[in-house]
Amino acid sequence: MEEAVPPAPAPPVPPLLPFDDPWQIRTQSCTFEDLATAGEVVSLNHIRDMSGQRNISLVREGTKFACSPDQVDGFKKYLSNLAILIDQEGERFDLDFEWSSPLSGRAGRFFRLNGLKKEQGLATFLYASLLRQLGHQGVQDMLGLSPGSTALPADSEAAATVLAAAATQLRQAAGVYDYLAEVMLPPLFASLKGDRPAEIMARLSSVMCQLCLAEAQALTAFRAGQRASSSGSLVASLHCGAAELYEKAAKVIRDYIGDFTIASDRLRRYIAIGSSLATARAHKVMASELLAKSEAGQAERSCLDAQQLLGVAMNAADIDGAWRAVLQQELADVERIKKPIESDRLIVYCQPLPREANPLPAAKVLVSLVPYQLEKTSSTTAELAMQL
Repeated sequence: MEEAVPPAPAPPVPPLLPFDDPWQIRTQSCTFEDLATAGEVVSLNHIRDMSGQRNISLVREGTKFACSPDQVDGFKKYLSNLAILIDQEGERFDLDFEWSSPLSGRAGRFFRLNGLKKEQGLATFLYASLLRQLGHQGVQDMLGLSPGSTALPADSEAAATVLAAAATQLRQAAGVYDYLAEVMLPPLFASLKGDRPAEIMARLSSVMCQLCLAEAQALTAFRAGQRASSSGSLVASLHCGAAELYEKAAKVIRDYIGDFTIASDRLRRYIAIGSSLATARAHKVMASELLAKSEAGQAERSCLDAQQLLGVAMNAADIDGAWRAVLQQELADVERIKKPIESDRLIVYCQPLPREANPLPAAKVLVSLVPYQLEKTSSTTAELAMQL
């Protein structure tokens, strides 16, 4: 008689929800030489190079945008040359640029902004979003969720390397967003007139900074959970650290609600779901830890609290199928853990079900932003085209 083949282990629940809205910001093509007037300080060749660099790096067509590490250098070169142009030409309010605003929920509308410094602000915001998107894409590739990708073994060195690289990219993105929030965008506030894209507001970059750190922390907790040597309480404290960072992002919105009247509801829901999901994962991890200590009652209560938090998150996800799919996977994983715990509580330990779970471990945050330094090195369009 043939032995039954054990079922394949369930694929790991993705550590991050998909949210590519910041990367969906678009800009219309423009030519600096058409806008410039005669007698400028900057040479016509430099102006033409700026136009080519902008159109190669920033202008995208269609509705879904791929990203690759090769694009990073293109952005760096354009931002560097743009900074040099600003040093030489000043603000130049006579120059207009058009940008969309996905984080205000109006991705299809373009806003006209005047001046090189506003162009610099939104181009830098898009650069930060590229770094963040590369981190998310690396995780998707590692899990085999991207078209043409193959999942890496969860406990492999290759998977650990991908997670570390993705966390670094998220920390780099946080550094760029922080630079926007603290240095680049605040001086522009006085010159912003009427309706404008949410991405030009300094406090939105503050939110994005905390959001990227929360995502990097979530990857750190995910990796720790894959290590057999990690204690349950340590992994739970790392998940609590991610929840704390999501809550910091939410607090910026609450404290400065007047600045976020044009921010999209989808951004707010993503942050709220991220916090609930991280806390639910902390409870799930603690359930196994408590059962190992023969505290089956508390273990089951932790599972129930996790399910309640995930239920709240499912309501916030609304009709977003991609978010609901991740949350449903997480709910199934909690239920898988809960069933044997409930059986042990009733039959082995004969313990009552507590009304409240034990407090979670104190949050432990291990990530920090990578400071951003604006480079100023002139380069030509020909050099950029050869690299791309």
